[in-house]
Amino acid sequence: MMHNGYFPKEIDHIDRNPSNNRIENLREASASQNAANRNIRKTNKFGVKNVSFVASKGKYRVQIRLNNKNIHIGYFKDLESAKTSALQSMVKYFGEFA
Repeated sequence: MMHNGYFPKEIDHIDRNPSNNRIENLREASASQNAANRNIRKTNKFGVKNVSFVASKGKYRVQIRLNNKNIHIGYFKDLESAKTSALQSMVKYFGEFA
């Protein structure tokens, strides 16, 4: 409030460190943008967000969640293609929050 003149609905920590509350490290964000800027989960098997393996198809799926809706990007035969697509899609949909 003191810096922007209003209370943002949601705040994102640019460096993903919730202890770093310097004003330079904080920015207004939507819930989707804030989620896009989260660290990869410890249970992530592939080293990139938004990639999963669909055993019934024998392929990797890339899917992004934006504004509470899943956006299906595609199925890929190999992990590297899926990773590349996931990273490109994150930049396309989330920009600086990717």
